[in-house]
Amino acid sequence: MSRRPSVLLFALGLLLAPSAQWVQQAGERRAQTEHLEITYPSSEEAKVREFLSSAEDVYQAVDSLMYDALPASLRLTFVAEPKRDSTRTGLVLSLLDGSRMTREFALQLTHTAARQIVGPSFDAESYRFVAEGLAAWVGERVVPLPGSVEQRLMLASYAYMEEATYPEYLASYELASEEMGKAVINAAGLSFVTHVVERRGRDGLASLLGAMSDNIEICSALDQAGFGCDSFLDDWEAALEAEAAKHDFSILPTVHADLLASGQGELRDLSLWVRIINPEAADYPFYISLVIDGEELEEPFYADESDYSGLVPLGQVSAGVKVLWDVAVWSETLQLWRRSGWQDRIIE
Repeated sequence: MSRRPSVLLFALGLLLAPSAQWVQQAGERRAQTEHLEITYPSSEEAKVREFLSSAEDVYQAVDSLMYDALPASLRLTFVAEPKRDSTRTGLVLSLLDGSRMTREFALQLTHTAARQIVGPSFDAESYRFVAEGLAAWVGERVVPLPGSVEQRLMLASYAYMEEATYPEYLASYELASEEMGKAVINAAGLSFVTHVVERRGRDGLASLLGAMSDNIEICSALDQAGFGCDSFLDDWEAALEAEAAKHDFSILPTVHADLLASGQGELRDLSLWVRIINPEAADYPFYISLVIDGEELEEPFYADESDYSGLVPLGQVSAGVKVLWDVAVWSETLQLWRRSGWQDRIIE
């Protein structure tokens, strides 16, 4: 039977989980608990011991929220490099500090459980925003982060204001994340899942996950689950609009960048005409990203005035070369980059 974590779950410090069994091998160690078979670099024993003090409680809490769908035994491999992956029977996680590692564990457990419920269609790109939103919804109930819900609600309403919450747009997860920022699209996913639970409860969420097994489009799944796609989306967008009314998005920085080319012969002089409005600071850095003939470059520049307008020289390129460009400035309000958006041009 699943059980919820106690209030002392994350204050156990470096105490070793009593049920853990340890095996030493060259360069690595292994530990086993009731539900986990863990492999990790032997040099990281302190971090793993801290993690194991709450790992089984996190497993049980996620399993309870995810309809007891987690497998009875999971392989968990910790690696030093940045990496995350989950399958039906195993997880690969980066070694992080403190509660960050525990939260990432909860998120990946959620993906594993949802994959058990939904089946292969869970990994369709069209469901990625739902998958990330579901993981965040569970994560906030198992390993909450201070202030993260309010910030994500604001980001979700920002996505709505930018017309980035249409199912057809969210279905292209990678493109949407590149244009809006992954944090924004994931926040829209969290808002979506939260709205499902608020309107239909956890039974409604279970119905939707079951319907996703037979569909790869969220609208079809909503219809099959008895939500009514159009009705549900109208209701969700009304909630996003109400949240957006709490924020003044007119103060957000906007970024524009136009590529200029001059010269004759085989070479052209390139420059960008950059305009930044409402930068939320009196002076600040901005970053120009370029792809010139397949080579990626990024250069920092500095604006010494609030609303900035200036010509930034980029050097020379050969005629006929394809150039892509994007300019980014940090928004303190959103806690993410505001970008001009990638543009491209073949230099004549």
